[in-house]
Amino acid sequence: MKLPSWLGGRSASSRRGSRPHSEPESRPPSLFPPRPVPPPDESLQVSPPPEAAEPADEQQPATDALVPPGLSGWVDVFVAPRELVGWAFLPDDAALAIVATSEGREIGRARTDRNRGDLAMLRGGQVGFSIILAENFAPSAVGDIVVHVESAGQVVGTLPASEALLAQIKGELPPDELRGCVDQVRLPYEIYGWACITGSPKSLEVRVYREGREIGRATAAILRPDLLAYGDGHHGFVIQLTEPLWRGVLDEVEVIALNDDCAIGALAFVPGL
Repeated sequence: MKLPSWLGGRSASSRRGSRPHSEPESRPPSLFPPRPVPPPDESLQVSPPPEAAEPADEQQPATDALVPPGLSGWVDVFVAPRELVGWAFLPDDAALAIVATSEGREIGRARTDRNRGDLAMLRGGQVGFSIILAENFAPSAVGDIVVHVESAGQVVGTLPASEALLAQIKGELPPDELRGCVDQVRLPYEIYGWACITGSPKSLEVRVYREGREIGRATAAILRPDLLAYGDGHHGFVIQLTEPLWRGVLDEVEVIALNDDCAIGALAFVPGL
């Protein structure tokens, strides 16, 4: 599909749920909750979340942020040679332990006590973790690590690898491609996500359109620890909208990334939004 003529950019998919031309098969983190399907050769995986409820047929803006009903989270990125960074959230449990194992033996653990500004809707952002591993790993060997989540001493699930981590493991971070997504909508006035061009430190501009009308814009320059695989990680954005949205109209919304005022592609909404 070509971008609308009023954007004057290159061709790209632009509707909610479509994938940007450069997105790999695995999805970036989803908060509501994600339904990751890691490649069969990867050991990082998560138990299937409950089926998402049918969207309510709302005609008025919702004022509350959506919160996942069960365990959610990701292993976001590997900081060579010994650190795994990510987040995990379980409703009604603020004391989660994150345990990394390799070949059945524990090689590191941490707690979800790091603040993540991009996840402020989940326990005020206190859901991040950083595991310092007991030994050095090459990025290609990180796929052998399994990351468990423990609550009250019991394993309650495992965490999947993010898009960025899977790309690190496979050595597939191609240069000069648009990456990003819309990974959170806080109705009625905020849209969160990230966007960058791999191999470039430049911050992109992101604009939101509804039926051809611009209703918000921002620069993707907020630090996101889960994006450290892409340069310095300063690729997040929060867009304050000029008009309210609700679930029933999200199909009418387009989120476009621009470089030097030229549209270079549309950002997909992660599944579940």
